[in-house]
Amino acid sequence: MSNNAPHSDVFEGHKRLEKNVTLLAAGTLLVVAIGGIVEIAPLFWIDNTIEQVEGMRPYAHVPHLVPRQTMIPERALPGAEARFAMAAQAHEFLTGVGYDPIGFDHFALPHDPMARVTREGTLRRNFQGFTDDPADVLIGMGSSAISGFPGLLAQNDKHNGRYRSLSAEGRLSASHGIARSGQDRLRGGVIEALLCRGEAQLSPCLLAEVQDQLAPFTARGLTRLDGDTLRILPGGLPYARVIASLFDSYRAVTQRRFSSAI
Repeated sequence: MSNNAPHSDVFEGHKRLEKNVTLLAAGTLLVVAIGGIVEIAPLFWIDNTIEQVEGMRPYAHVPHLVPRQTMIPERALPGAEARFAMAAQAHEFLTGVGYDPIGFDHFALPHDPMARVTREGTLRRNFQGFTDDPADVLIGMGSSAISGFPGLLAQNDKHNGRYRSLSAEGRLSASHGIARSGQDRLRGGVIEALLCRGEAQLSPCLLAEVQDQLAPFTARGLTRLDGDTLRILPGGLPYARVIASLFDSYRAVTQRRFSSAI
C-alpha cells in the first residue's frame, strides 16, 4: 500500500485541479508562461543562440498580418541600433566559422548551391527570397500557394476544400493575382540585381527619380554611380535592402505590410 500512496496522492491532486476551473486556468497559464519564457529568453542574448544554426527559423514582426504577434509588444523587441549590432555580430561569427554571405542577410556553407551561384554571379531572388533556381516560372502547389510568372503573381484559393474541388474539376485554382506591368518588371530587375549581385544598370528615368535619395548613401561611401551603373560598395551591404527599396514604387503606400529593415 505504501508504494501506491504517492501515485494515489497525485491522482487526487489532479481531480481537485480539474474540478476547480479557476485553479486549472491559473495553472495552465503558469505552465504556458514558464514555457514561453524558457523559449524566448535566450533570444535576447545572441551569444547563447548564434551557434545553434541548424534548424533556426527567421522571425518577422508583422502583427498587422499575424494577429497572434500582438501578444509581443513592440517596445519589448530590440531597437534598430541593437538589431544592427546583432546582425553585425552574427555576420562576423558565421563568416568566421566558414559560412559564405548570401545577399545581404543569408549565409551558406561553401559547398551549398546557394554559395556556388553567388560566386558565379547567378544568384536569383523571387517573392520567396534568394534562390539558386534560374527558372522565371514558379508553380505553387496546394491551397494558398503562390505561383510566379514574369507578368503575373497568382495565389491559390486559401480554403483547402475549395482548392481541392477546383483542382479535381480540372479548373484553375487561383483565387486572385497581381498583373506585373512593364514598369514593375523593370524595377523588379533592378532590385533583384542590387540584392543578388550588388550592382544594377539604371534606365534614365529611374536614375533621375532616385538620384537625390541616393546622394546620402554615395556621400558616405556606401554606393557609387559609374555612369548609369549603381554599385553597392562593401560598407553598404548592411543597407542593401534600404537602397534597393528606393526603386520599389509600392513600398511608400504599403509601408505597414512589410517588416522593417534595420
